[in-house]
Amino acid sequence: MLLSGTAKQAAGRELSCSLRNVKSTEFAACSLLRNPRIVFKLFIDSARQFFKPIFAQAAKVESEPMRKAFYDTRAVDELDEDLGPSKSQRKRDSEAMQKLGQELARLPADQFERIDLPEDIREAIVEYQRMKSFGAMRRQMQLIGKLMRRLEADAVREAIDRATGESRAAVAAHHRAERARDAMLASDDALTDYVEQHPEVDVQRLRQLVRAARKEKESAKPPKSARELYRLIHALELPPIALEADDGAQDASEQA
Repeated sequence: MLLSGTAKQAAGRELSCSLRNVKSTEFAACSLLRNPRIVFKLFIDSARQFFKPIFAQAAKVESEPMRKAFYDTRAVDELDEDLGPSKSQRKRDSEAMQKLGQELARLPADQFERIDLPEDIREAIVEYQRMKSFGAMRRQMQLIGKLMRRLEADAVREAIDRATGESRAAVAAHHRAERARDAMLASDDALTDYVEQHPEVDVQRLRQLVRAARKEKESAKPPKSARELYRLIHALELPPIALEADDGAQDASEQA
């Protein structure tokens, strides 16, 4: 394609103008880059543009109410019930039994004999009382605590209190037994009333002891039958304690 002279001149002027614009732009850019403040401002503006959507999203998340996490613990609770006491609970129970075992070991011989302990626990406590080494005593007491885990802690506590005379229930039963014995020795009506209130009593044995105690009192003899009568009544007023736990609790303790 051939251009006329006028067209060639116009194209040349346009090209020359474009080159001057490019040079002016390069010069301006070089001038700007030589100024640190302008460069820093350009960097800040670019950073703002880059992080603006990120900050907007974060602000939106913060403005939304936080939902409380929900955990369904029913299945865990049911599992804990199936597995029985936790490890920490079993440890606390064992330590409590060790403390009761230490109390049993410190009892005088006559008070210790009043408590109807299982034979293996009684032998373990007697063996502990013979020991002198601290380490051996500590290990033996741990064994005692483990053996006593099949007992009821409250029942052992009551048995110790009865043996030492600190049980309120035992004191009350003692007074009831004394009053009942004295009333029976003084009146047949009291004997009849007591039999009606305690149908489980051995009536024949009770009447024999009452007659014998009255004769002893009339003859000023030692009150052997009266003491026997008191023991019979006291056993009814304060039944013996069942120290061992029921079968279900005992099985759970042995599995632990």
